[in-house]
Amino acid sequence: MVTELIVKQNLELQAENERLKYDLKVLQHELDECRKVLKIQKEAQARLKDTKSKYTAKEIIAMTELFRKEIKDLPLSIRTQNVLIASDIRTLGALVKNDKTILLKVRSCGPMVKNDIEQFLQNSGLSWGMNVDDFIELDAKKAISKK
Repeated sequence: MVTELIVKQNLELQAENERLKYDLKVLQHELDECRKVLKIQKEAQARLKDTKSKYTAKEIIAMTELFRKEIKDLPLSIRTQNVLIASDIRTLGALVKNDKTILLKVRSCGPMVKNDIEQFLQNSGLSWGMNVDDFIELDAKKAISKK
């Protein structure tokens, strides 16, 4: 009888031990995920600080307004506008935050459309792969701090 009780308690302890091991693995995984998120946040903060130090407040506001401009309001040919809008690229920011290879994925994007876009970007002093989100976030923070 005592032996059976000891065996039962031992089995219960082993089961509890297995549950705790599993819980520990889950917590370790969650901790790793939190560390990844923290690293990404630190990198984003460093990028924001870098962007903030490179541009004045007026430049940040001007860039944000420019990035928010709709494709249909830009001096691009109607064909270029239609191709971009049909590809769900609706703002200048959505266009320039990508790299040039996005044009390969855009349906009906021939050489004339590519040249039209390249020429517009060059004339506007913009380039592919711009960090649009940093400007918008800095602009939003300035707007909030003014309230």
